[in-house]
Amino acid sequence: MVLDTTRDVAHKGLLAALGAVTLAEDELDHLIDRLAARGEEVARSRFGHVESELRSRLTGVEKTMRDGLHDGHVLRQALREELERRGRWIAEALNLPTRDSVGHLREQVERLYAEIEQIALQRAAEPPAPVPGYEDLNAREAAAKVSTLDTATLEAIRSYEQTHRNRITVLRAIDAALTEHA
Repeated sequence: MVLDTTRDVAHKGLLAALGAVTLAEDELDHLIDRLAARGEEVARSRFGHVESELRSRLTGVEKTMRDGLHDGHVLRQALREELERRGRWIAEALNLPTRDSVGHLREQVERLYAEIEQIALQRAAEPPAPVPGYEDLNAREAAAKVSTLDTATLEAIRSYEQTHRNRITVLRAIDAALTEHA
């Protein structure tokens, strides 16, 4: 809560400074326009030496304003950099994800989706289990089930079990059931 208040105050302070710089730029532009218009009026109504004096002063004012605008741009850039630096610091303090970490996670998710899709394609190409629901049976259930099956089904299940799960308990139960059928 204190961190949120501190962050809000810091954020508002940076925004206020940024707004002040922008407002100063706008006011300087407006002031330059007004000074130029007034200077033209005075130039038309005064003598040549007054006109040169005004141009000289106006050039000085414009230079001062340009310097002020430049300083404002520099200040704005410094404020942006400070805001970004503090934002990164706050994100790190709160253990928030960064763009880089989110991008890395996105790459991992895309890689996992590709692997899942590859596995799904492989499973779709595999023949189904010889007995419906066989894939869902644990070793004990599968071993109990084989004693009730005929020889052809037992051979099919043995082949399926050897290529897929290769559970020794189930394979022994299949061998015992085949021995009983022989």
